[in-house]
Amino acid sequence: MYTPFDHQQIRLVTKAEDADFLEPRVPERLQGDIPKLLAEALKGKPKVIETLKKMIRDFQKYPVYKNLLYTAYVHGENYRAAEQVAEQMYRMHPEYTYARANYADSLLRRRDDLERVLEVLHPSLHITEAFPGRHSFHVGEFIVYERSVIMYLAQTGATQEAADRLKMLGDLDAAERELLHTLHLFIDTHQPFNPLLPALQTPQLEALYFAGSFMTAEVMRDIMHQPREALVADLCHLLDDLTDRADYWNDENLPGYVGYTPLHAMMLLAELKAEETLPVILRFLSQPAEAVDRWFGDFITELLPEVMARFATPDHYERLAAFSTDQNRDAFICNIGILGVVYRATRQPELREPATKWLESVILRLLPTAVAGDNNLHLDLAVSAIIELRAEMLLPLVERAFEQDLLDEAISGDYREFTGHLADQEKWWPAEHYTDLEKGCAFIYSFGYAAFTAPPPSQKDNPWLRQIAMAAAERSEKKADDWENAMLPPKARDQISLNAPCPCGSGKKYKRCHGLKQ
Repeated sequence: MYTPFDHQQIRLVTKAEDADFLEPRVPERLQGDIPKLLAEALKGKPKVIETLKKMIRDFQKYPVYKNLLYTAYVHGENYRAAEQVAEQMYRMHPEYTYARANYADSLLRRRDDLERVLEVLHPSLHITEAFPGRHSFHVGEFIVYERSVIMYLAQTGATQEAADRLKMLGDLDAAERELLHTLHLFIDTHQPFNPLLPALQTPQLEALYFAGSFMTAEVMRDIMHQPREALVADLCHLLDDLTDRADYWNDENLPGYVGYTPLHAMMLLAELKAEETLPVILRFLSQPAEAVDRWFGDFITELLPEVMARFATPDHYERLAAFSTDQNRDAFICNIGILGVVYRATRQPELREPATKWLESVILRLLPTAVAGDNNLHLDLAVSAIIELRAEMLLPLVERAFEQDLLDEAISGDYREFTGHLADQEKWWPAEHYTDLEKGCAFIYSFGYAAFTAPPPSQKDNPWLRQIAMAAAERSEKKADDWENAMLPPKARDQISLNAPCPCGSGKKYKRCHGLKQ
């Protein structure tokens, strides 16, 4: 198999023995263990790391074991250890393609020595120039080398050339789809972006367009210290602009970090207790479902109900009822309003009675249009909220709906199971992700975090973006330390409370994160 590459012809082979490989190959008696070790390395578990360290000690001249150890550290997100292995591997095996690619990746991850990356990959960025003594390469070698080249080009601003190389890599039909998708997102993140922003009274608020998942609670608080009236007006203007110019902002060519802009704007309005801005938020959420999904994705169910809870006062009940029962709108988007009311009532006991009556009115609005044996998802989700609210008084409504075959048992079971959920003292819904700014920002970061991504620089001097970039760099370093601490021996792990925050810094409980994995 040949592939055109400028003026060169690179011979790619699918069998390792057909490549003119310059490094020692693992003896045949050991080759059978490699696929199993690779599968374990991709899981990033501590057990395989110890196994690979032993293999490296016993068979130092075979670089494949160091490559597998690097892979295990990366997939365990222990980037500091991965960097040390990559540097050692490059120093000991400079003619090993994976050594060069891995070391280049570790340098790219640090983002502070791009000249060294070019030296490692070769200034020409051609694999044949980097390994002048060779004429044929295994396709896997070519893929990892090109992966590093594409990320280098994107990170240095040559995004079009990076996209061209990615297309060439995709045309080979040999790289895994997940890798191609990751590289596409990486290029997308580093695209130059000069958006036509609305005129804001607080110009530095443009940070909301660039922060992505790296927004910090500290920056959010700094923003909130601005004059309240002007800030609230700016945030509403921002959301209205995202609604009015939906075609511009939903352009698939815009960088992915823009997608976090309305989420951060809504969180800021929630923190400012700007309940009067609910109509602006509901107008934004009333866009077509595919547009709302592009903006929020899984945050529709994971975070927006908790944001909505900040606005769900009795003064807004009628507005929220109209929004939540509009069956021309996606059921899960409607459910944001229902759960907003329910979540607020569970935190403010004095609201439980009015919230129960409100939920009853919502269900009564939905019942007449429900069809027996049909998909009545709006009604299903509204009825399920009874469990979270512990609204036993609404059971007659539920029983009637089950008798009329209006509810899907896949949502909350049959009537017997439903009443069991209602009696269960354990929380039926997932843990709250947004009880304060720290927890909310940590959840967004862990939910949207991807290796090698960074908030792009603003086109103007913006202290908030500088603060976000510094925090992102520090968090990357801390993540490596926290992962090392999370990989504790079994006895030490047993001493961590299952309900304590996970040491890895994900923002999740230990039992939902590394406790589950261990």
